[in-house]
Amino acid sequence: TKFYGAMTCVVEQGETPFDFTTALHSYYGVSHVSKATIEGPFNGATYVDKTQNPPTEAPATSNAWPINAFLEGVFPGLTGPVALADAGRKTRTTIVHSRGFNDYILWNPHGNGE
Repeated sequence: TKFYGAMTCVVEQGETPFDFTTALHSYYGVSHVSKATIEGPFNGATYVDKTQNPPTEAPATSNAWPINAFLEGVFPGLTGPVALADAGRKTRTTIVHSRGFNDYILWNPHGNGE
């Protein structure tokens, strides 16, 4: 088992509180994009689909998301482990959300002409 960690520290040095946003991007290799699925506690959670203009919100209808098309969206306020399953390699990589940000972002440029 391998463990990788990262830490982000934002320091407010003025006297006025402020909002901020940031993202950590993880990239994973798979045997083929058509064989990859993201699995997690998604069913019923709000999904913000950023491929739409303007972005739309709807409840997810499954715990598994195939990566077979362009995908860009957010599950705000979602916590818990998420896994990348690769049927080609017969592997499953679990991503554990331990603290900090409470959003999962699903992004895949596949199928967007890139």
